[in-house]
Amino acid sequence: MVGSDDGTYHTIGFGYPAHSKDGSHKAYYKKDFFDSYMTWSYSDKDGGTHVADEGELNVTFSNHLNSAKGSYSFETKEGTKFEGTFDLKAG
Repeated sequence: MVGSDDGTYHTIGFGYPAHSKDGSHKAYYKKDFFDSYMTWSYSDKDGGTHVADEGELNVTFSNHLNSAKGSYSFETKEGTKFEGTFDLKAG
């Protein structure tokens, strides 16, 4: 997921632990994520990467998974907290 504010781009990577289908879903990181390679991370404007230690993802998929809207929050092992919303559409 890539977003921007004031011309500064931010990249956030999420994995989702299940087969997705249209509708509302909630997942907790790491409880719902069984694959250790499926991590959540935030890359900041200074090139730093922050990896989640625990977090929550709320997402609503629609239009046959061509749209995803929701919110996320997570905390790193160092205690840094991140949260935000997203509204993504394919094409």
